[in-house]
Amino acid sequence: MQANRGKADGRHPVRSADEFIAAQRRKLLKAAGYETSSAEADKARRSLRLALEGAAVREHRMESSVLGQWLTHFQEAVTTVAHALDESRPTHDYRNSAAPGWTVFNRLADLTEVLADSGTDVSLTWSSPYNGVRASRLGSRNAQRCRDALRAAQPEEHSERLAGRLVGGSMLRGTVEIETADRGVITARVDHEITSLLSAYANRRITAEVLVSTVRSPHGREHHSYVVLYLALHTS
Repeated sequence: MQANRGKADGRHPVRSADEFIAAQRRKLLKAAGYETSSAEADKARRSLRLALEGAAVREHRMESSVLGQWLTHFQEAVTTVAHALDESRPTHDYRNSAAPGWTVFNRLADLTEVLADSGTDVSLTWSSPYNGVRASRLGSRNAQRCRDALRAAQPEEHSERLAGRLVGGSMLRGTVEIETADRGVITARVDHEITSLLSAYANRRITAEVLVSTVRSPHGREHHSYVVLYLALHTS
């Protein structure tokens, strides 16, 4: 999505978390007396490589029907996850949008279904200048179990008000840690306006309106994630 804003110095506006991190890094280096070149910026880019193999792949050639399905569902999954991450930002208006959880789960289930039905394995290699290189492999049998779990999962979202003590956080990661009486310490995502309050609110009692995303598995297990929509000092 094209941002409708510009930089006074002619640079492009920040449109993603990666670009924000890179911009913050440049500012820190500049403040310390260092400058970053365009070559360094190119090296800082992240990349994802994938390789398909298995029953549908013979002599480095893959059946066109399987490859077509894989590429289509892979693109849809990446796009859907990217949109969901954008909607999970604290600046997003949740009250006027549908929960993205179901769509993400369905797209990922479609993607793993191609692997399961065609007997294809996929290897993924993620390269990042910040976290190094990470590799993962998903075989067709595990893809089938993954698909079944995704189809059966039950994502839900609701907002609620929490009271507790602000015990930590990270401006770089965009998170805060809130100690609550009934849930212990929870980590929640926030926007930069809230992280700027970390020093002022540290170890003080606060109230927060949070969006709680819950995913339930068929076996009854639950996973919760939190996004802070509003944060203020607690008043008696």
